[in-house]
Amino acid sequence: MKRIVEKYLSLFTDENPLEIFSEDDLNFIYDCISLQEERRTNVRDQWGNWDFQYTEKNFSEPYCDLFVLERLQQKGFRKKNIWPHGKPFALCVTHDVDLFTDISPKSVIRHYMKKPAPGLRNKIEKPFVASKNIALSCIRSLMSKRDILWNYEIWSDIESKYNFKSTFFAFVRPRDNKEIHEFDCLYRFSDPIVFRGKKSTVAGFFISIHNSGWEIGLHGSYLSYDSEKILLKQKRSLQEVIQDDVISVRQHYLRYDISKTPLVHNSVGLKIDSTVGFNRNIGFRAGTCMPFFCEDNSGHILDVLEFPQIIMDISLFSSSALELDADKAIMRSIKLMDHVEKVGGCLIINFHPNYLYEKKYMVVFETILQEAKKRNAFNATLKETKAVVEKTGYKVGSGKSNEVH
Repeated sequence: MKRIVEKYLSLFTDENPLEIFSEDDLNFIYDCISLQEERRTNVRDQWGNWDFQYTEKNFSEPYCDLFVLERLQQKGFRKKNIWPHGKPFALCVTHDVDLFTDISPKSVIRHYMKKPAPGLRNKIEKPFVASKNIALSCIRSLMSKRDILWNYEIWSDIESKYNFKSTFFAFVRPRDNKEIHEFDCLYRFSDPIVFRGKKSTVAGFFISIHNSGWEIGLHGSYLSYDSEKILLKQKRSLQEVIQDDVISVRQHYLRYDISKTPLVHNSVGLKIDSTVGFNRNIGFRAGTCMPFFCEDNSGHILDVLEFPQIIMDISLFSSSALELDADKAIMRSIKLMDHVEKVGGCLIINFHPNYLYEKKYMVVFETILQEAKKRNAFNATLKETKAVVEKTGYKVGSGKSNEVH
C-alpha cells in the first residue's frame, strides 16, 4: 500500500508528504486509487460493470485529489506541476471506434450471424427478419452515393485546428466464433471505406492516422476483459496492421473487473488503460484525475498506468444515461474541467467518431477543445502523456514488455 500511495502523492509535490497524513488518511487514499470499493462487493450492472449508482462517493469531483491538495496546502507544501512549460493541466482526447459504415450489407450479415448474448435474447430473430434487413441494407447501399460515416477525417481536422492530437482505439473483430459476443463491433480491417475523398480500407484509415502522429490503441472486445488469450491475439493483429507497438487499451462497453482486467493487460504487454469510467454518467470513478498504477490481487504494482476516463459522449447524451442537450452537456463538462485544472490533473474525454452526424456531439466536442486551448492545457496522445509523466520519475519496472509468448 505504501508504495502505490507514495507514487501517487509524488504527482502533487517533490517533498515527502507521508508524515502529514494519518494512517486513516493513507488508507482512504489507497482505497480510492486501488478501487477497493469495487473489490468489496459483487454488485454489477447488466454488462457486468461497476457504474455510478453503486458508489457512495461524490464522483462529481476528484475527491481524493482534492483531499490530498487541501492537506498539502494546510501544511505549506509546494504544489508540483507535472506538465511541460508550466501548463496547468492536461487534456487527452480519445475515440472508441465502434462503427465505420451506416449502409454495409456485410455488417448487417455479421450482425445476424452473431450468437445472442445469454439472458438477453431467448432466440435469434426469424430468418425472414434477418433477410429483410440484409436486403434493405443492400438497397440503401446501392442508392446511396456516399456513406454518412465516411467523414472520419472531421475529427482529426478539428483536433489539428487546435494543434491537438488524440488516441483512436481500434476494434479487432475476433475470427473465432466462440470469442465473438453479440455486442462486439462489426467491422474488419479489410472493409472498404472512403477516407479523405479516396477509396481505402479500415486498415488504411488506421495506418494513415498513425503515420500522421495520432496514436492507435486497442479497443478490447466484449469478452476480452478477463481473457489473456483473446486480448493478446487482438493486440498482435493490430500491431501487424500499423507496424508498431500497441500499448494503450480501452475495453469495449467499459468492461473492467478490478481483480482480473489489470492482470490481463499486464500479461499481454499493454502499458496504459483508460477503461475506468462510467457508462451512464460522467465524473471521477476512482476519485482522481491523475494517472495511477494498477495492482495485482496481492498489492504488487503492475506496469500498467490507468488514465481514468472522465467524460464520454454516450454518457452525456444517451437516453439510458444523462440525456442532456448541448448546453447542459457543455456546462457539466466545463465544471469537470474546472476540477481537473484545480488539481493539475488529466482530463480524459471519449467521443465516438460514428456520431459525427449528430450536431450536439460535434458542438460539445469542439467546445471542450476550445476551452482547453484557451486555458493553455497540455495535450498529447495517451502514449505521449505517459512519457511526460514518466519524466517526473513516475514509473515502475524496466519498461520492457510483459507480453507472454
